[in-house]
Amino acid sequence: MKPRALIALILGVLLLGGVAAGAFWLKNAGAQQAAVAPWIPPIPDTAGFPPALNDAFAAAEAKAYSRGDSLKGLKELSALLHANGFFDSAILTYQGLAEIEPNEARWPHLHASILAGFGMSEDALALWDRVTELAPDYLPARLRIGDIALKSNDLPRAIAAYEAADRIDDGNAYALLGLARIDIEKGNEAAALDKLETIVRRTNYTLGYDLIVTLYENAGETAKADAIRGQAEASGAFRDPPDPWLDGLLAFCYDPFRVALEAGTKARIGETDTAIELLHRALELDPLDVSTHFQLGNLYKQQRQFQDAMAEFRRCTLLDPSFADGWAQLSGTLAQIGNVAEADRVLNAGLDAVPDSPGLHLMRARRHRAANNNGAAINDYRASIRLRPNEPEPYIELAIVLLNVGRNAEAVRQFETALVYDPANPTALTALAFQAIETGNRERADEWLQKVDAQPRIDRNQTGKLREAYRKQFGVLPNI
Repeated sequence: MKPRALIALILGVLLLGGVAAGAFWLKNAGAQQAAVAPWIPPIPDTAGFPPALNDAFAAAEAKAYSRGDSLKGLKELSALLHANGFFDSAILTYQGLAEIEPNEARWPHLHASILAGFGMSEDALALWDRVTELAPDYLPARLRIGDIALKSNDLPRAIAAYEAADRIDDGNAYALLGLARIDIEKGNEAAALDKLETIVRRTNYTLGYDLIVTLYENAGETAKADAIRGQAEASGAFRDPPDPWLDGLLAFCYDPFRVALEAGTKARIGETDTAIELLHRALELDPLDVSTHFQLGNLYKQQRQFQDAMAEFRRCTLLDPSFADGWAQLSGTLAQIGNVAEADRVLNAGLDAVPDSPGLHLMRARRHRAANNNGAAINDYRASIRLRPNEPEPYIELAIVLLNVGRNAEAVRQFETALVYDPANPTALTALAFQAIETGNRERADEWLQKVDAQPRIDRNQTGKLREAYRKQFGVLPNI
């Protein structure tokens, strides 16, 4: 065969192959479009959302009705609907996706998460059972089954689910927490305590602290209970386990408040970079939201990115001059980097803008106190107390300044007032006990020492010093 004829033959074969492939593609695209069409819900009313959400819905809907991208469009619609709270329509899309892709575990999982939120536990469990068939190692589904079964008092099913989760992720804190709760249900507090000690250690007290405190108290170990109670106050409350499929919907969320809220959750568990990214997304959706700028500024400050932090705090003061916390944080950050003069200028500007801010008066009182400007400090402490009389700190700090200038009787009254709002305040209790000892008032000294001794928040070394001062003053040890 001549070369030219051979080339023509090859091109012909390629052309016929291309036509055949194109015909197959068209047929398949048409079938896909027909399969998708019944599951496309109407575009919801997006009033109250940023306009970009409506644009995103329109683009996803156009894909869903197209011949080439119909399935991709339906998936985008499902994510937009679920992420922005249009749950009934999201359920319709998940039903369709599960029919079109029956071997994809993501769709029944996301569908079940909506039903569980509506309290439809049995329907959700049926879907999560399907998820475990399709994706046996997807941990969140196992944990969800365990949680629902435990709430329903179906302990055998809950145990099976949590143990399966523990096999998938050896020592998973959420699985151990579920098993510890089952131990408590069965009255086996020793086994529960063993698990909870592991949980709080691995999660830095973000899980299990409420239960372990109760079990320690039941076991008579009050010192451990008190110590962990303090840890819990610093670490925050229970959070749901990570769920990559559900968490992935956040990229489709156009509610800036929800995005910023999730950023706060990420920040609390140490995912600061992710939190900052989410806050930037929230500000893209609502660039004028003062609270989001403030939240971002605080994260930058924690990262010691002081210039970025101050830029965000300045935006707060410009967007809302009445937002006292913006002025306070800007001033505080300036002071932290050593620019005290500018910090004071900003603080005074904040008080000009928000003269009734108890926090700004308290901040300026502390600055005056640090500079030994006692008269100005007393004035600002009194202003802070007048504006917010139910906080113990200004009373205590004012009392300390009054002691420094020899106004002891007034100081005692301030310490006593602080105890009205915080009856167990360690500083006030120890100061009042010491004052009673110093002035030779044995009856009052006995009274205050009894309260000091009963307060676990007071360091025992401090208690010992008070006892020694009592012995030197009265010649005997206190009878407590």
